[in-house]
Amino acid sequence: NQPNTALQMLSMGLPLAGSRVGAIPDMVTHDVGYVFTPGDAASLADAVTKLHGDPAKRSAMAQRAPEHVVENFSWKLSAEKHLELYARLI
Repeated sequence: NQPNTALQMLSMGLPLAGSRVGAIPDMVTHDVGYVFTPGDAASLADAVTKLHGDPAKRSAMAQRAPEHVVENFSWKLSAEKHLELYARLI
């Protein structure tokens, strides 16, 4: 499960606080946001507090986020990975 909304937010330069479910932990690395444990209000509060409380870090994450999406989740990269898989299977 790779939520498009998370990718869209990151591609727009918005640091993300995402729950530790599905592919979100793979998408949200330490340089573009924070992950929190589902159902753990303290974990969510910690992630939001970190984003809110450090404008310099938040700005750095915002600048890095679009690059992160292009480098790791672009359609071109997805097509290349699929072609590699097909080549291995043939």
